[in-house]
Amino acid sequence: MPDDKTTEFDEDAAFPIKIQPRKTPTREIGPQYTYTDGDIDHISTELGIPWERSKTIPFGPKVPYLGFEWDLESRRVSIPDQKKTKYLMAIEEWQQKRQHPLIEIQKLFGKLLHVSLVVPAGWAYLTSLERILAFYI
Repeated sequence: MPDDKTTEFDEDAAFPIKIQPRKTPTREIGPQYTYTDGDIDHISTELGIPWERSKTIPFGPKVPYLGFEWDLESRRVSIPDQKKTKYLMAIEEWQQKRQHPLIEIQKLFGKLLHVSLVVPAGWAYLTSLERILAFYI
């Protein structure tokens, strides 16, 4: 905390966790999951919390998250082909011009920095962009 004190929580846990009845039969999701998207939707509706259905990702061993493909079984993270194509096109566009305004430098740097989380060897190629950005500081 800003005042160098730790945060204290005074919750006494006097109210037990309420077990919600299932709204979706277990056979539809398999025994490895204890709830479904339908259960979440039901509780959200009951509480009056808007839930954006298009943002829902079905349960499974491979899920998209933060723009990456997460394979939970193999414990690997990869860059989806669509993102690879998009970023390669951004690099090709970049290479067609000799000069770039600050916003273009920042955009390309942000994209490449993001994917370097999955491809750490890519960090070495960001140093030139970092030097360019340093001129704008």
